[in-house]
Amino acid sequence: MGQHYSEIVSENYRWHESGREFEDMRDGRRYPDSSYSAKVNVYDDRVRNWFLDLAVRQTAAGSDPGDYVALSIALAYLEGVEQYRRGEGKQTGSTERFKSSARRVFPAALPDAIDRLWTAVRNGLFHSGFTEGPTLLSHDYDEALTIFGRYLRINPAKFVKAVVQDFNNYIQELRAGPSSDLARRFVQLWDERWDQT
Repeated sequence: MGQHYSEIVSENYRWHESGREFEDMRDGRRYPDSSYSAKVNVYDDRVRNWFLDLAVRQTAAGSDPGDYVALSIALAYLEGVEQYRRGEGKQTGSTERFKSSARRVFPAALPDAIDRLWTAVRNGLFHSGFTEGPTLLSHDYDEALTIFGRYLRINPAKFVKAVVQDFNNYIQELRAGPSSDLARRFVQLWDERWDQT
């Protein structure tokens, strides 16, 4: 008989191969890994505790060089959540997925701001470690994302707050509608990715 293992898969959940179960490490309860609510709980726990909470804490103290780290986390969220919302994790189409997600999270932003968020900020930070072009970060800006003259302005705290609100809305929608198309697409991608473990 082969050796079975357990693995921590999020801040508060461990996965047990032998029973194919998630264990909530806070209270010891176990849930089949095929359970819809367990999938949503683990996804929520991963994104919130391993990523978004870090970004919130980083921006809480005001302007800091760590604002770029918080912004990077929030940018990664935009494309990642869109993959789950669509149920497609293919590498092609990342530009369109990112922009679609950014338009949902920042509905007041001009199309040029969304375009520059992709090219100058997302691609700049992810490919070279720096934003490109006239991009400014400040906690003093009134809007999370805006263009002023030739400058793309980002308020990191408000940017992260908008991303967290989008995530809260998504998780609420998933929990409220386990038989919805949104839930079906979430499970489709979750199962595709989970089965690779």
